[in-house]
Amino acid sequence: VALVTILLLLCPALVVKLHMSLHGATAMYKWTILENDISLLPSFLHRAMSYGHVHCLYLYKLFWPFRLCYDYGWACISPVMAVLDYRNMVTLGVYGLVVAFAVAGATRRNGVYLWSGAMLVVPFLPASNLLFPVGTVLGERLLYLPSMGFCLGLPVLVLDVMVESG
Repeated sequence: VALVTILLLLCPALVVKLHMSLHGATAMYKWTILENDISLLPSFLHRAMSYGHVHCLYLYKLFWPFRLCYDYGWACISPVMAVLDYRNMVTLGVYGLVVAFAVAGATRRNGVYLWSGAMLVVPFLPASNLLFPVGTVLGERLLYLPSMGFCLGLPVLVLDVMVESG
């Protein structure tokens, strides 16, 4: 089982690495400020903090799907330019919740936690700007498949909390 899990994680990573190595040092596409302004920020730290904030906005849209937009363009989301920005604390909290959810699923051997987490994270990865920049910063249309994992995992989590609290 452990070998299968390692292979399932390693094979897609190797395919992505091979694909990106075929391009060499040249970029596949040069993004403009209108498509993905965060990808044009001056440093890796600014890009990482800003994309982390965008991931929090995606989770917010899953919890509260109000005032939706198919694509947030240039200057709709202000970039995070300072390490002490409060949005970084929110980002760390959100990533902590995701890790806690994964640890809870792994330690309890609860398949629903693991499946819902996988259904949430795996379809979101290509659109997350983590592996490579994409042509949109934030768009709810990219949450259709990940929302299935969210909708599967949230009720199970609420039920488990209610059962444990008495």
